[in-house]
Amino acid sequence: MDLTIWVLGLTILNYLSIRMILSPSGPADLPKWIAPSFLTITVTLPAARPEGAAIALAFSLALAGYFAWRRKLALSLWAVGAFFGAAAVAVCITLWRLSYFGYPVPNTFYAKESTGIIAQAKLGAIYAMHFLLDSATTSIVAICCGLAAYGWFRKSKVDRETRRRDATAIPALFLIGLCGMYAALGGDHFQSSRFLQPLVSVLSPIAGAASILVWRALLKDQRRPAMIAASLALVGIIAAPIARFANNGGGIRDEFRIADRLRYAGQIFEALPQHPSVGVIAAGGIKRTYSGFVYDIMGLNWVEMAHAVPDKTGAFRDHGAFEESLFLTTEPDVLLPGDLLSPCQPMNVWPNGFIRMLLKGMTEDKRFTDFYAQACIKDLQFYIRRDRLSAYSRFLQKPQGETW
Repeated sequence: MDLTIWVLGLTILNYLSIRMILSPSGPADLPKWIAPSFLTITVTLPAARPEGAAIALAFSLALAGYFAWRRKLALSLWAVGAFFGAAAVAVCITLWRLSYFGYPVPNTFYAKESTGIIAQAKLGAIYAMHFLLDSATTSIVAICCGLAAYGWFRKSKVDRETRRRDATAIPALFLIGLCGMYAALGGDHFQSSRFLQPLVSVLSPIAGAASILVWRALLKDQRRPAMIAASLALVGIIAAPIARFANNGGGIRDEFRIADRLRYAGQIFEALPQHPSVGVIAAGGIKRTYSGFVYDIMGLNWVEMAHAVPDKTGAFRDHGAFEESLFLTTEPDVLLPGDLLSPCQPMNVWPNGFIRMLLKGMTEDKRFTDFYAQACIKDLQFYIRRDRLSAYSRFLQKPQGETW
Protein backbone atom coordinates (compact mmCIF):
# COMPACT_ATOMS: atom_id res chain seq x y z
CA MET A 1 0.00 0.00 0.00
CA ASP A 2 2.81 2.43 0.82
CA LEU A 3 4.19 1.98 -2.71
CA THR A 4 0.78 2.79 -4.21
CA ILE A 5 0.63 5.99 -2.15
CA TRP A 6 4.23 6.73 -3.17
CA VAL A 7 3.53 6.41 -6.90
CA LEU A 8 0.29 8.39 -6.61
CA GLY A 9 1.94 11.12 -4.55
CA LEU A 10 4.84 11.63 -6.94
CA THR A 11 2.52 11.60 -9.94
CA ILE A 12 0.27 14.27 -8.42
CA LEU A 13 3.30 16.32 -7.33
CA ASN A 14 4.60 16.21 -10.89
CA TYR A 15 1.24 17.35 -12.27
CA LEU A 16 0.80 20.18 -9.77
CA SER A 17 4.35 21.43 -10.27
CA ILE A 18 3.91 21.58 -14.03
CA ARG A 19 0.60 23.40 -13.63
CA MET A 20 2.29 25.96 -11.38
CA ILE A 21 5.17 26.52 -13.81
CA LEU A 22 2.82 26.92 -16.77
CA SER A 23 0.80 29.66 -15.03
CA PRO A 24 1.59 33.06 -16.67
CA SER A 25 1.70 35.16 -13.51
CA GLY A 26 0.98 33.04 -10.44
CA PRO A 27 -1.91 32.09 -8.14
CA ALA A 28 -4.42 34.31 -9.96
CA ASP A 29 -4.15 32.05 -13.03
CA LEU A 30 -4.53 28.81 -11.07
CA PRO A 31 -7.58 27.05 -9.60
CA LYS A 32 -7.94 27.56 -5.86
CA TRP A 33 -7.42 23.87 -5.13
CA ILE A 34 -3.85 23.83 -6.47
CA ALA A 35 -2.21 25.41 -3.38
CA PRO A 36 -3.80 23.14 -0.70
CA SER A 37 -3.28 20.10 -2.93
CA PHE A 38 0.40 20.92 -3.40
CA LEU A 39 0.89 21.41 0.34
CA THR A 40 -1.02 18.21 1.18
CA ILE A 41 0.98 16.05 -1.22
CA THR A 42 4.30 17.51 -0.12
CA VAL A 43 3.68 16.88 3.59
CA THR A 44 2.30 13.39 2.87
CA LEU A 45 5.41 12.10 1.08
CA PRO A 46 7.61 11.90 4.24
CA ALA A 47 4.91 9.73 5.81
CA ALA A 48 4.58 7.47 2.76
CA ARG A 49 8.21 6.33 2.65
CA PRO A 50 11.40 7.35 4.49
CA GLU A 51 12.97 8.68 1.28
CA GLY A 52 9.83 10.77 0.80
CA ALA A 53 11.33 13.37 3.14
CA ALA A 54 14.34 13.81 0.86
CA ILE A 55 12.15 14.11 -2.24
CA ALA A 56 9.66 16.53 -0.65
CA LEU A 57 12.31 18.80 0.86
CA ALA A 58 14.59 18.90 -2.18
CA PHE A 59 11.72 19.33 -4.62
CA SER A 60 9.93 22.11 -2.75
CA LEU A 61 13.22 23.94 -2.19
CA ALA A 62 14.08 23.70 -5.90
CA LEU A 63 10.64 25.04 -6.85
CA ALA A 64 10.97 27.90 -4.36
CA GLY A 65 14.27 28.88 -5.94
CA TYR A 66 12.89 28.57 -9.47
CA PHE A 67 9.84 30.74 -8.78
CA ALA A 68 11.98 33.33 -7.01
CA TRP A 69 14.25 33.40 -10.08
CA ARG A 70 11.22 33.88 -12.35
CA ARG A 71 9.92 36.56 -9.95
CA LYS A 72 6.75 34.69 -9.10
CA LEU A 73 7.06 35.37 -5.39
CA ALA A 74 3.60 34.11 -4.41
CA LEU A 75 4.35 30.68 -5.89
CA SER A 76 7.77 30.76 -4.27
CA LEU A 77 6.09 31.29 -0.91
CA TRP A 78 3.82 28.31 -1.61
CA ALA A 79 6.89 26.15 -2.15
CA VAL A 80 8.59 27.54 0.98
CA GLY A 81 5.46 26.72 3.01
CA ALA A 82 5.46 23.20 1.59
CA PHE A 83 9.15 22.86 2.50
CA PHE A 84 8.57 23.75 6.14
CA GLY A 85 5.42 21.60 6.28
CA ALA A 86 7.30 18.58 4.96
CA ALA A 87 10.19 19.29 7.34
CA ALA A 88 7.80 19.41 10.32
CA VAL A 89 6.22 16.07 9.35
CA ALA A 90 9.65 14.51 8.80
CA VAL A 91 10.85 15.67 12.22
CA CYS A 92 7.72 14.33 13.97
CA ILE A 93 7.99 10.94 12.27
CA THR A 94 11.72 10.73 13.03
CA LEU A 95 11.11 11.49 16.71
CA TRP A 96 8.43 8.79 16.83
CA ARG A 97 10.79 6.26 15.20
CA LEU A 98 13.51 7.14 17.70
CA SER A 99 11.11 6.57 20.59
CA TYR A 100 9.72 3.30 19.16
CA PHE A 101 12.65 1.67 17.33
CA GLY A 102 15.55 3.61 18.81
CA TYR A 103 16.66 4.55 15.30
CA PRO A 104 15.75 7.43 12.94
CA VAL A 105 14.53 5.30 10.01
CA PRO A 106 12.54 2.04 9.88
CA ASN A 107 14.03 -1.39 10.47
CA THR A 108 13.79 -2.29 6.80
CA PHE A 109 16.45 0.28 5.93
CA TYR A 110 19.05 -1.25 8.25
CA ALA A 111 18.06 -4.81 7.31
CA LYS A 112 18.53 -4.14 3.58
CA GLU A 113 21.18 -1.43 3.32
CA SER A 114 24.90 -2.08 3.63
CA THR A 115 27.87 -0.11 4.85
CA GLY A 116 29.71 -1.52 1.82
CA ILE A 117 28.82 1.60 -0.17
CA ILE A 118 30.74 0.80 -3.38
CA ALA A 119 29.27 -2.70 -3.76
CA GLN A 120 25.82 -1.39 -2.92
CA ALA A 121 26.10 1.43 -5.47
CA LYS A 122 27.08 -1.10 -8.15
CA LEU A 123 23.94 -3.12 -7.45
CA GLY A 124 21.90 0.08 -7.46
CA ALA A 125 23.35 1.19 -10.80
CA ILE A 126 22.46 -2.19 -12.30
CA TYR A 127 18.96 -1.83 -10.86
CA ALA A 128 18.49 1.61 -12.45
CA MET A 129 19.96 0.51 -15.79
CA HIS A 130 17.73 -2.57 -15.87
CA PHE A 131 14.71 -0.29 -15.50
CA LEU A 132 15.90 2.29 -18.02
CA LEU A 133 16.84 -0.31 -20.65
CA ASP A 134 13.40 -1.92 -20.62
CA SER A 135 11.95 -1.35 -24.09
CA ALA A 136 8.96 0.67 -22.87
CA THR A 137 10.95 2.78 -20.39
CA THR A 138 13.71 3.48 -22.92
CA SER A 139 11.15 4.67 -25.45
CA ILE A 140 9.33 6.89 -22.95
CA VAL A 141 12.57 8.44 -21.70
CA ALA A 142 13.85 8.95 -25.26
CA ILE A 143 10.63 10.70 -26.34
CA CYS A 144 10.68 12.93 -23.25
CA CYS A 145 14.34 13.80 -23.79
CA GLY A 146 13.57 14.62 -27.42
CA LEU A 147 10.76 16.95 -26.41
CA ALA A 148 12.91 18.63 -23.77
CA ALA A 149 15.81 19.06 -26.19
CA TYR A 150 13.49 20.56 -28.79
CA GLY A 151 12.14 23.05 -26.24
CA TRP A 152 15.52 24.05 -24.82
CA PHE A 153 17.38 24.41 -28.10
CA ARG A 154 14.56 26.21 -29.87
CA LYS A 155 15.38 29.38 -27.89
CA SER A 156 11.95 30.93 -28.28
CA LYS A 157 11.45 34.30 -26.61
CA VAL A 158 7.67 33.83 -26.33
CA ASP A 159 6.75 33.60 -22.65
CA ARG A 160 4.40 30.65 -23.15
CA GLU A 161 7.12 28.66 -24.95
CA THR A 162 9.60 29.52 -22.17
CA ARG A 163 7.22 28.22 -19.53
CA ARG A 164 6.66 25.03 -21.50
CA ARG A 165 10.39 24.57 -21.80
CA ASP A 166 10.86 25.11 -18.07
CA ALA A 167 8.11 22.59 -17.32
CA THR A 168 10.14 19.80 -18.96
CA ALA A 169 12.66 20.18 -16.13
CA ILE A 170 10.16 18.71 -13.64
CA PRO A 171 10.10 15.14 -15.02
CA ALA A 172 13.84 15.48 -15.63
CA LEU A 173 14.34 16.16 -11.91
CA PHE A 174 12.25 13.09 -11.07
CA LEU A 175 14.24 10.94 -13.52
CA ILE A 176 17.65 12.03 -12.26
CA GLY A 177 16.63 12.22 -8.60
CA LEU A 178 14.89 8.83 -8.31
CA CYS A 179 17.46 6.92 -10.38
CA GLY A 180 20.32 8.51 -8.46
CA MET A 181 18.75 7.98 -5.05
CA TYR A 182 17.85 4.33 -5.56
CA ALA A 183 21.18 3.61 -7.24
CA ALA A 184 22.90 4.88 -4.09
CA LEU A 185 20.56 2.78 -1.91
CA GLY A 186 21.31 -0.39 -3.87
CA GLY A 187 17.97 -0.86 -5.61
CA ASP A 188 15.63 -3.69 -4.73
CA HIS A 189 15.32 -7.45 -5.31
CA PHE A 190 11.69 -7.49 -6.48
CA GLN A 191 10.91 -7.67 -10.18
CA SER A 192 9.40 -4.76 -12.13
CA SER A 193 11.74 -2.19 -10.49
CA ARG A 194 9.00 -1.16 -8.08
CA PHE A 195 10.83 1.84 -6.61
CA LEU A 196 11.26 3.43 -10.04
CA GLN A 197 7.71 2.79 -11.20
CA PRO A 198 6.69 6.40 -10.37
CA LEU A 199 8.80 7.45 -13.37
CA VAL A 200 6.42 5.63 -15.71
CA SER A 201 3.43 7.66 -14.51
CA VAL A 202 5.51 10.87 -14.38
CA LEU A 203 7.03 10.54 -17.85
CA SER A 204 4.19 8.87 -19.76
CA PRO A 205 1.99 12.01 -20.05
CA ILE A 206 4.99 13.99 -21.33
CA ALA A 207 5.78 11.26 -23.84
CA GLY A 208 2.12 11.17 -24.86
CA ALA A 209 2.07 14.94 -25.43
CA ALA A 210 5.25 14.68 -27.50
CA SER A 211 3.73 11.86 -29.59
CA ILE A 212 0.64 13.99 -30.26
CA LEU A 213 2.83 16.88 -31.41
CA VAL A 214 4.67 14.59 -33.82
CA TRP A 215 1.40 13.12 -35.05
CA ARG A 216 -0.05 16.57 -35.71
CA ALA A 217 3.07 17.62 -37.60
CA LEU A 218 2.91 14.53 -39.79
CA LEU A 219 -0.82 14.98 -40.32
CA LYS A 220 -0.32 18.60 -41.32
CA ASP A 221 2.31 17.64 -43.91
CA GLN A 222 0.23 14.60 -45.05
CA ARG A 223 3.11 12.19 -44.56
CA ARG A 224 1.02 9.04 -44.38
CA PRO A 225 3.85 6.44 -44.55
CA ALA A 226 5.60 8.20 -41.67
CA MET A 227 2.32 8.34 -39.74
CA ILE A 228 1.75 4.61 -40.23
CA ALA A 229 5.34 3.79 -39.21
CA ALA A 230 5.10 6.01 -36.12
CA SER A 231 1.75 4.46 -35.14
CA LEU A 232 3.06 0.90 -35.51
CA ALA A 233 6.17 1.76 -33.52
CA LEU A 234 4.06 3.26 -30.73
CA VAL A 235 1.77 0.21 -30.64
CA GLY A 236 4.80 -2.08 -30.48
CA ILE A 237 6.36 -0.08 -27.67
CA ILE A 238 3.16 -0.25 -25.63
CA ALA A 239 2.24 -3.85 -26.46
CA ALA A 240 5.62 -5.46 -25.63
CA PRO A 241 5.73 -4.69 -21.89
CA ILE A 242 1.99 -5.32 -21.53
CA ALA A 243 2.38 -8.78 -23.05
CA ARG A 244 5.39 -9.50 -20.86
CA PHE A 245 3.58 -8.40 -17.72
CA ALA A 246 0.49 -10.43 -18.67
CA ASN A 247 2.73 -13.48 -19.00
CA ASN A 248 4.53 -13.32 -15.65
CA GLY A 249 2.61 -10.69 -13.67
CA GLY A 250 5.81 -8.84 -12.93
CA GLY A 251 6.86 -11.71 -10.66
CA ILE A 252 4.16 -10.79 -8.17
CA ARG A 253 2.55 -14.24 -8.35
CA ASP A 254 5.55 -15.71 -6.51
CA GLU A 255 5.05 -13.23 -3.68
CA PHE A 256 1.38 -14.19 -3.33
CA ARG A 257 2.30 -17.89 -3.44
CA ILE A 258 4.82 -17.43 -0.61
CA ALA A 259 2.29 -15.46 1.45
CA ASP A 260 -0.44 -18.08 0.91
CA ARG A 261 1.84 -20.93 2.00
CA LEU A 262 2.99 -19.07 5.09
CA ARG A 263 -0.59 -18.26 6.04
CA TYR A 264 -1.18 -22.02 5.87
CA ALA A 265 1.87 -22.58 8.09
CA GLY A 266 0.46 -20.09 10.56
CA GLN A 267 -2.81 -22.03 10.70
CA ILE A 268 -0.92 -25.24 11.49
CA PHE A 269 1.05 -23.68 14.34
CA GLU A 270 -2.04 -21.88 15.61
CA ALA A 271 -3.76 -25.25 16.08
CA LEU A 272 -1.03 -26.49 18.45
CA PRO A 273 -1.94 -26.46 22.18
CA GLN A 274 1.18 -24.43 23.00
CA HIS A 275 2.25 -21.76 20.57
CA PRO A 276 5.96 -22.11 19.75
CA SER A 277 8.07 -19.09 18.83
CA VAL A 278 8.82 -19.27 15.12
CA GLY A 279 11.80 -17.94 13.18
CA VAL A 280 10.84 -17.32 9.57
CA ILE A 281 12.35 -15.72 6.46
CA ALA A 282 9.13 -14.11 5.19
CA ALA A 283 7.15 -12.96 8.22
CA GLY A 284 4.24 -11.15 6.60
CA GLY A 285 2.08 -14.12 5.61
CA ILE A 286 2.39 -16.14 8.80
CA LYS A 287 1.45 -13.22 11.06
CA ARG A 288 -1.93 -13.03 9.35
CA THR A 289 -2.91 -16.39 10.81
CA TYR A 290 -0.60 -17.04 13.77
CA SER A 291 -0.90 -15.32 17.14
CA GLY A 292 2.35 -16.72 18.59
CA PHE A 293 5.69 -14.90 18.61
CA VAL A 294 7.44 -14.66 15.25
CA TYR A 295 11.11 -13.81 14.71
CA ASP A 296 11.75 -12.21 11.33
CA ILE A 297 15.23 -13.62 10.71
CA MET A 298 15.76 -11.31 7.73
CA GLY A 299 15.59 -8.43 10.22
CA LEU A 300 12.71 -6.49 8.71
CA ASN A 301 10.71 -6.82 11.93
CA TRP A 302 13.52 -7.72 14.33
CA VAL A 303 15.57 -4.73 15.46
CA GLU A 304 18.61 -6.65 16.73
CA MET A 305 18.85 -8.77 13.58
CA ALA A 306 18.48 -5.72 11.33
CA HIS A 307 21.62 -4.21 12.89
CA ALA A 308 23.61 -7.43 13.33
CA VAL A 309 25.41 -7.32 9.95
CA PRO A 310 26.18 -3.73 8.87
CA ASP A 311 28.30 -4.71 5.84
CA LYS A 312 26.26 -6.98 3.57
CA THR A 313 28.71 -7.00 0.65
CA GLY A 314 28.39 -10.25 -1.32
CA ALA A 315 25.00 -11.18 0.13
CA PHE A 316 21.87 -11.62 -1.97
CA ARG A 317 20.28 -8.20 -2.42
CA ASP A 318 18.04 -7.21 0.52
CA HIS A 319 18.62 -10.60 2.20
CA GLY A 320 21.96 -10.18 3.95
CA ALA A 321 20.89 -9.32 7.50
CA PHE A 322 20.83 -12.84 8.98
CA GLU A 323 23.42 -13.48 11.69
CA GLU A 324 23.81 -17.04 12.97
CA SER A 325 25.15 -16.30 16.46
CA LEU A 326 22.20 -13.98 17.24
CA PHE A 327 19.76 -16.66 16.08
CA LEU A 328 21.43 -19.36 18.20
CA THR A 329 21.52 -17.04 21.20
CA THR A 330 17.81 -16.23 20.83
CA GLU A 331 16.85 -19.90 20.25
CA PRO A 332 13.36 -19.71 18.64
CA ASP A 333 11.37 -22.90 19.21
CA VAL A 334 10.94 -23.43 15.46
CA LEU A 335 12.83 -22.42 12.35
CA LEU A 336 10.65 -22.34 9.26
CA PRO A 337 13.10 -22.08 6.35
CA GLY A 338 11.00 -20.81 3.48
CA ASP A 339 7.61 -22.06 2.37
CA LEU A 340 8.31 -25.79 2.20
CA LEU A 341 5.11 -27.67 1.42
CA SER A 342 5.69 -31.26 0.30
CA PRO A 343 5.58 -34.78 1.73
CA CYS A 344 7.99 -35.20 4.66
CA GLN A 345 11.41 -35.72 3.06
CA PRO A 346 14.84 -36.92 4.20
CA MET A 347 17.13 -34.31 5.68
CA ASN A 348 19.50 -34.16 2.71
CA VAL A 349 16.70 -32.96 0.41
CA TRP A 350 16.02 -29.57 1.99
CA PRO A 351 16.36 -26.70 2.55
CA ASN A 352 17.25 -25.71 -1.00
CA GLY A 353 20.37 -23.84 -2.12
CA PHE A 354 18.77 -20.42 -1.95
CA ILE A 355 17.62 -20.94 1.63
CA ARG A 356 21.07 -22.26 2.59
CA MET A 357 22.59 -19.11 1.12
CA LEU A 358 20.24 -16.83 3.08
CA LEU A 359 20.95 -18.74 6.30
CA LYS A 360 24.69 -18.66 5.49
CA GLY A 361 25.07 -22.42 5.92
CA MET A 362 23.71 -22.49 9.48
CA THR A 363 21.62 -25.64 8.95
CA GLU A 364 24.85 -27.64 8.39
CA ASP A 365 26.55 -26.15 11.46
CA LYS A 366 27.00 -28.65 14.31
CA ARG A 367 25.88 -26.06 16.85
CA PHE A 368 22.57 -25.90 15.01
CA THR A 369 22.08 -29.63 14.34
CA ASP A 370 22.87 -30.49 17.97
CA PHE A 371 20.14 -28.12 19.14
CA TYR A 372 17.52 -28.45 16.38
CA ALA A 373 15.89 -31.47 14.72
CA GLN A 374 13.97 -31.69 11.49
CA ALA A 375 10.23 -32.39 11.78
CA CYS A 376 7.00 -32.20 9.80
CA ILE A 377 3.34 -31.59 10.50
CA LYS A 378 1.23 -32.72 7.56
CA ASP A 379 3.09 -31.35 4.54
CA LEU A 380 4.86 -28.52 6.38
CA GLN A 381 8.58 -29.03 7.04
CA PHE A 382 10.59 -27.15 9.64
CA TYR A 383 13.28 -27.39 12.33
CA ILE A 384 12.31 -27.60 16.00
CA ARG A 385 14.34 -27.40 19.18
CA ARG A 386 15.12 -30.89 20.44
CA ASP A 387 14.01 -29.97 23.96
CA ARG A 388 10.55 -29.13 22.53
CA LEU A 389 10.04 -32.47 20.76
CA SER A 390 8.26 -34.11 23.67
CA ALA A 391 5.79 -31.23 24.02
CA TYR A 392 4.60 -31.67 20.41
CA SER A 393 5.41 -35.34 19.80
CA ARG A 394 1.85 -36.42 19.04
CA PHE A 395 1.62 -33.84 16.22
CA LEU A 396 5.04 -34.37 14.64
CA GLN A 397 6.27 -36.65 11.90
CA LYS A 398 9.92 -37.72 11.79
CA PRO A 399 11.62 -37.50 8.38
CA GLN A 400 13.66 -40.44 7.19
CA GLY A 401 17.23 -40.20 8.50
CA GLU A 402 16.42 -37.89 11.40
CA THR A 403 17.19 -39.01 14.94
CA TRP A 404 15.18 -37.83 17.94
